[in-house]
Amino acid sequence: MMFIFINFLLAVAKLLDIVITIYYLLIIARAIISWVRIEGYSPVTQFLIRATEPVLAPIRKFLPY
Repeated sequence: MMFIFINFLLAVAKLLDIVITIYYLLIIARAIISWVRIEGYSPVTQFLIRATEPVLAPIRKFLPY
């Protein structure tokens, strides 16, 4: 029984690691797009903005302009 529980926890931890890595890469892609100034109406740009805005908006409250 403990073997199944440990494997389940390892699987959840690995899945969480993959999700966090993908989100980290999305934030890096958004930063690169903001430097290069790609067309704002591109579907890729709009996806990056919608996907990363919930995390980046609260951080902007604490950063100076």
